[in-house]
Amino acid sequence: MFISASTSLRKCKSLGDQVRVKALRLGGGWAEARENLATEAELWFGRDPVSNINEWRAVKNEVFRTE
Repeated sequence: MFISASTSLRKCKSLGDQVRVKALRLGGGWAEARENLATEAELWFGRDPVSNINEWRAVKNEVFRTE
């Protein structure tokens, strides 16, 4: 699967792919750090992609420190 900022999060096959897409959408330093962020997310939460908004919110809060 080709990962770009326009990739749908639902089509991603792993949590790491979802994090990479979000990082590319945010741009800047986030895009540059996307591989490290994806690796950390999979270490903390596993490889399975998130399936609902509450799971995604928890991942974003930890990985991207949005709150």
